[in-house]
Amino acid sequence: MISGKTSTNPVAKADNPADKNEKGTVTKIPDGATQVATSTVQVGQNTIEDHYQSSNGSYVSGTQVLVKAGEWDVTKNKAIPATGEATLTADENGKLDGKIPVSFTLDNSEMGDTIVTTETAYLVVNGKPSANPVVVNDSHNDKKEMVQLPDFQPHKEDNLIAGTDKNGKLSLTSILEDLQELQDDRQNISNFALTNQNWDNTTDETTATYQEEVKETAKNPAVNQFENNRKMNNNNRNVLLGQTYDFPLMLDVRNLNQSAQETEIQMTDLLPTQYLNLLLDQLTVRNSEGQALNPSLYTVTAGKETKGKTPITIAFKATKEIKEANGQTVKIVDTTKIPLGERYFIDLPVSVKDSTPNGTKIVNTASETLLDTSGHQVTKATETRQNQVVTPSGSTKVEKNTLKPVNDATYVDDWTSDKDRPLTVGQTYTVKVPDFIWDKTTNQEVKATGSMTFVATAPVMTVKVPVKLDASGLAGHDLVTMEDLYIKDVTTKKDIKVAQFRDKNAASETVHVEKPTVPQTPQSPQTPKSPLQVLTSVLPKTGDKGGGLLVLLGALMIASVAVLKCKAFVSLKRKLRRKLKK
Repeated sequence: MISGKTSTNPVAKADNPADKNEKGTVTKIPDGATQVATSTVQVGQNTIEDHYQSSNGSYVSGTQVLVKAGEWDVTKNKAIPATGEATLTADENGKLDGKIPVSFTLDNSEMGDTIVTTETAYLVVNGKPSANPVVVNDSHNDKKEMVQLPDFQPHKEDNLIAGTDKNGKLSLTSILEDLQELQDDRQNISNFALTNQNWDNTTDETTATYQEEVKETAKNPAVNQFENNRKMNNNNRNVLLGQTYDFPLMLDVRNLNQSAQETEIQMTDLLPTQYLNLLLDQLTVRNSEGQALNPSLYTVTAGKETKGKTPITIAFKATKEIKEANGQTVKIVDTTKIPLGERYFIDLPVSVKDSTPNGTKIVNTASETLLDTSGHQVTKATETRQNQVVTPSGSTKVEKNTLKPVNDATYVDDWTSDKDRPLTVGQTYTVKVPDFIWDKTTNQEVKATGSMTFVATAPVMTVKVPVKLDASGLAGHDLVTMEDLYIKDVTTKKDIKVAQFRDKNAASETVHVEKPTVPQTPQSPQTPKSPLQVLTSVLPKTGDKGGGLLVLLGALMIASVAVLKCKAFVSLKRKLRRKLKK
């Protein structure tokens, strides 16, 4: 009965005469099962396809049924205005089967919500739908009818679609790096999960995974190992004084479609400018295909520095004027110039100030903010990341470990940079003796000079430093070289000391000052003394006491010598006569 009148066509039939339990009753109640064709929707206008079916053959063939669809926000427990209906006709088996396009609009306030589609079926009689529905499907728990409006997920990283390089090109190297980085995440984030395969451009971390990652990195920014990052991802890498590098940011607007009316789409990075120089004129924004956006489409603003940190905001310009229902004109982001529904990648370049101490941790967090024309603002933080500053260092070794004790002594000291604390290529450095070296022998400073200024052409290199001093009074002393490493500050142009070498016991830095050799005066040859001269030299002189015995002995010795001489003379004469006779 409809408005007191019986419809022309039956809504159900019982046509089994053998079934005694069916006599005089209608037991085949009209049914309807539905399933939506998509799982996610976006901020803006959406149209989804709802597949409606009646399976038990409860309608008379040819019966028309009007099915109206609606939307319900399960998360907020409220109805969402929607339009969608279709008139379906029962087939020869009394079944309905058709698709209903359902249109509705979502704003920022519904981000993260679950939406379910409901249906109400009305019998059509004489071209008019009945006042009362014959079937109502209003279950809020039917997962086949649910769609999700995802939250956006900004990141402090520079990943494009998985497996692509910085220009959006597919690369085997990038694929392997992606898998390595994902494995690192799985090890550090409990219950790590993705919404789809990682090479799908619609894939996200699950909401729980994303929230856990933000939480864990806030507690420990170094939880992800820099060795496992993609090479173009600078997160958690060591940086050098004067080094220029990018802070990679990923702005996510995949949950917005082209009809979304956003007055603000921006990303802010809070940078520790007490340690960093900003290079904002070199900032770039790229789309998901790796193409750079024209700088006229966005603004870059540096806020006020507070406690050593400065907010840097990159915002898409709102240039398109629209009229709201109340007649007011507002400006929104022009989606014909800046397409929504994708990711944007920001490279924010900085350089490390030369005055930054060794071991300084540059910690920073970014955030993304979306604001729509209804005044609904949503802000989400990225992971917390850090870079550790490594100042250059090195080792020294004298080329020769001995030195002459002269007043203008010079020796060469080789200074070599360390591979773990290397130089920054292109940076100007000076290795300098601090006006003294160390005397190990006296434990005192000795005045000395020496320096070498150079531009680094490689991370690890050796420079030769000539060391000059007055060593004339240091014979036999051991001297140890002392040196400092300075870097030229690109802003102030001043030299800043970044490392010093003060090991007073370093064998590699020790030179020994040689002792001089003293020349001896040569003696003239002397004529051997005759026996008589020898005896005469030992005889007592006139006035010597107690010399009687010695005088007697001396006389006897002289007489003996005289006798010997006489015999030798006689023998010589005889020899000469014999020779003459011959």
